[in-house]
Amino acid sequence: MTVLKNLTQHQINQGALHCPPNVQRIELCLADLPGAYALVTPTNQTWYYRAKLDGKNRHYKIGPVEQVSLVDLKKQVTQLRGQLASKIDLKGDAAPKNGEGITLREYFRQYLERAKQTKKSWIRDVQAFKHIDVTWGNEKLTDLTLAMVHRQRTDMMNSGLYKAATVNHSTKLWRQLIRQSSIEGLRPPLLGIKLLPVSNFVENYLDDEGLARLLKVFTTHQNRIVCLIALWLLSTGARSGEAMKAKWSDVDRERRLWKIGAAQSKGKIAGSVFLNSSALNVLDQLDTQGRFEHLFINPKTGKRYTTISKSFNRIKVLAGIENYRPHDLRHQHAVLLINSGRTLWEVSTALRHKDANGVTVRYAHLTSKTMQDVSNCADAGIRRAMAVATAR
Repeated sequence: MTVLKNLTQHQINQGALHCPPNVQRIELCLADLPGAYALVTPTNQTWYYRAKLDGKNRHYKIGPVEQVSLVDLKKQVTQLRGQLASKIDLKGDAAPKNGEGITLREYFRQYLERAKQTKKSWIRDVQAFKHIDVTWGNEKLTDLTLAMVHRQRTDMMNSGLYKAATVNHSTKLWRQLIRQSSIEGLRPPLLGIKLLPVSNFVENYLDDEGLARLLKVFTTHQNRIVCLIALWLLSTGARSGEAMKAKWSDVDRERRLWKIGAAQSKGKIAGSVFLNSSALNVLDQLDTQGRFEHLFINPKTGKRYTTISKSFNRIKVLAGIENYRPHDLRHQHAVLLINSGRTLWEVSTALRHKDANGVTVRYAHLTSKTMQDVSNCADAGIRRAMAVATAR
């Protein structure tokens, strides 16, 4: 064992960590970072952290020296110490051994079984893992490094097939898998997995003329159920999935209230929607009450709708509208509220957003006329004061 003092990143880059001739492996310890050391062989250089638990030495693999800088090494050692101090057993090896442990693909299967029980959007994890699995599925969980995450993300971006938001889905899954496996003691934590900057707000709003054309088609098109679903979305500001899972037992006509259960809502948070006259008119046109559990039933199958995208696309074309989705009816509902003078806080509450900041960012520009009026109030005050000053 050799102790290195005042080691710098520049020295490492210049080859300070090397194995002497005729030596199979050597441990190079860092004097200013107790417990951290580099295991150096003629072909590999790997950072480890050594800690004594229950009288036995445990060795935690951090990652290859060429991929983990001294700064990152110190961060990960600090996090390891914190977990060990909190009595989180990370199950380090008795001695460093490469290639042990389960593969990333095997661990994802375990993760997915738990995710199905607690996560509504687990299917998105399955889709995101396909991008990861192609290159890294067979890698040992203990051998995963930050460089692998970056490489997979870079490959996706360079392919030109994916937007930053899609790439971030796989990055978020990397985070979940690494974090959960670290908590379970299957590998050391991995810091520095950052998301790409994304501005993915899609703003498709109709002006009064465009909305009038769409509403005219809604009232005349032969596919009455799809048109009624669309009118329900516009009238309530609900999400498509919430509307198509709506049950008659959740509708209170007297109180003009629709209760959305946690199982039907995004984020599994229960909420309520107050029904206006337009929404009640939709209910009046349905013939499913007393016959079916759900409001919107496909007359051909006798089952509730799960999507209206294809039918809605045909309807919007008849209205002469492009680049407009069923979900945009929810945004259109928000625009109607804002143009009527409602505050962003009121709109956020009506849309049942967990975070009002999202509404502020998305719709703040629509309140520009109101804010101009606010600014003009200050201007009027200045002019009055100046008039008084001039008169003196």
